[in-house]
Amino acid sequence: MSIRPTRLTGKERRYVRKSAEKGFPESRKQKLEIARESGFKAPSQAVTRIENSPRVQSVVQREMDNQGLTLEFAVKKHKQLMDCTLPVNPRYPDHPPQNDNFVQFQAMKEAYKLKAVYPDPKLVIDKTERHYNVSIEAYRRAEEVTGEKIIDVVPEEEEGVGFVEPL
Repeated sequence: MSIRPTRLTGKERRYVRKSAEKGFPESRKQKLEIARESGFKAPSQAVTRIENSPRVQSVVQREMDNQGLTLEFAVKKHKQLMDCTLPVNPRYPDHPPQNDNFVQFQAMKEAYKLKAVYPDPKLVIDKTERHYNVSIEAYRRAEEVTGEKIIDVVPEEEEGVGFVEPL
C-alpha cells in the first residue's frame, strides 16, 4: 500500500497553475489540453483523478480565493442576476425598466440547484407496469373474508369466458 504525498506533484502544480491562468475552464477539451501541456501521458485519466483529488481541490479553492472568486462574490453576483433588467432603449429613454426574464429564470434555476430543491438526477424510478390475472374464485374468497362486495360478475359469453366489471 503506497501512501500519497500531502503536497502536489510537479505535474499537478503545473496543471493547477495553467488552469488558473486560463480561468479554470469548464470545458473537458480545455482541461485535457492543459493536462497534456502539464506533462501527463494519459490526460483523460489525469483530469478525472485531479478533479476527484481533495489535495488538488484544496489548492484550487485557495487559488480561486486568491483571485477573488470567493463564495461571497458568487452569491453577490448571483443576487444581481436575480434582479437583472433589460438595457434601456435610447429611442425611449422615459420607458420604465423591464425585467430580463430569461436571465432571471436561469439565475433562479441555479439558485434551486444550489439549494438542492431538485431531486437527485441519479434517482431511479421504477416505471414498469405489472398486470396480474386473478381468478373469479379468488375474488369470491376475498369477498367471504372481508365481507364486502368486490366485483360484479357479468354473464359468460359463448366461449365460456367471464367478464369482470369493477365497482
